[in-house]
Amino acid sequence: GARHIRVKLDRTEFERSLAREPNRFRSIYGAAVAAESAKNSEAAKTYYTKLRSLTAEADTIREEMKRANAFLAAN
Repeated sequence: GARHIRVKLDRTEFERSLAREPNRFRSIYGAAVAAESAKNSEAAKTYYTKLRSLTAEADTIREEMKRANAFLAAN
């Protein structure tokens, strides 16, 4: 329905942003959430894993990473 179309458009927008700036945290996170919302767990896992690698050296854990880590632990 309409929700599915919106999620697909959201993911497309995030993927366009990633094409321009491949390691942009918010774009990767947005694509992960959109993929998760679309029930595309493989894509979500790929994006969340990329986020984890981007933040591996971080001193603190961002709120977004809590969601990413929870998803990856469950999938």
